[in-house]
Amino acid sequence: MKERSENKLSRRLVDIGAGFGEFFIKKAKASPSKNFIIIEPFGVPDEKLPDNLTWIRAKLSDKNFLPLQDASVDEVNLNFSLSAIYADYQGSDQEFAKYLGKLLEETLRVLENDGQLIIREERGFCKKILEPGLKALGVGFEESPADVDSLSQTGQEALMDYYSDPDKNYHLQPLEIIIKGKKNK
Repeated sequence: MKERSENKLSRRLVDIGAGFGEFFIKKAKASPSKNFIIIEPFGVPDEKLPDNLTWIRAKLSDKNFLPLQDASVDEVNLNFSLSAIYADYQGSDQEFAKYLGKLLEETLRVLENDGQLIIREERGFCKKILEPGLKALGVGFEESPADVDSLSQTGQEALMDYYSDPDKNYHLQPLEIIIKGKKNK
């Protein structure tokens, strides 16, 4: 892995479960002074990655799936990753809440004290599964509508399919949930 610059202007951002990585590849190209890390179980895309982007193959189910040092990351992004994991999850909602707790513990471990975890998910998943799980864990969070324009082209197209009837699909409109690092709690 590339060494981190001691220059604080060189922020370190992580995207867990990035799929094809479009979101972070685009961000890395637009912000060469920042360091981007994608953690994804699938292979690296064929295209040449920007020099400021590192791709790590790891599964969220691996015991230590964030192969990063403690307090070494400014921001962690989970963009529609949790709902995909939940859809494949074989256990109960209570067991998923335990898994979510382990994920949050690992994420908070790698976040700097003033860092943040940003989760973007469909409204229905947030209200039914994610928010009750976070509350049960005693985790404070802020919620707001997600900025669809910031998503990858593929993500925007998938969401636009959901929005063909906005009244009917209100529960699918994305929310952004922010969990602050240790210092900001």
